[in-house]
Amino acid sequence: ALLPKYINVMRGWLIFAIIGGCATAPCEIQGNAAALLAFLSAYCVFMSPTLAILVCDMRNPPTSAIVFF
Repeated sequence: ALLPKYINVMRGWLIFAIIGGCATAPCEIQGNAAALLAFLSAYCVFMSPTLAILVCDMRNPPTSAIVFF
C-alpha cells in the first residue's frame, strides 16, 4: 500500500472523491461534444482500475480488520 501509516481506507475514499469530483472542470469539458467524449473515454481508463480495487477491497475484508464498512 502507498503510505499505509497516513492513508487508511476512509482517507483513500476521500482522496478518490476529491480527485474524481473536483478536478474535472465540468464547464470546460462540456464545451463541445468532442471534448466531452474524449474526456469520458480517458476518465474511464483511469477510474476503472481504481474502482475495481476499491470494490474488491470492500467485498473481501481482511480478517484482522476491527471496523469494516
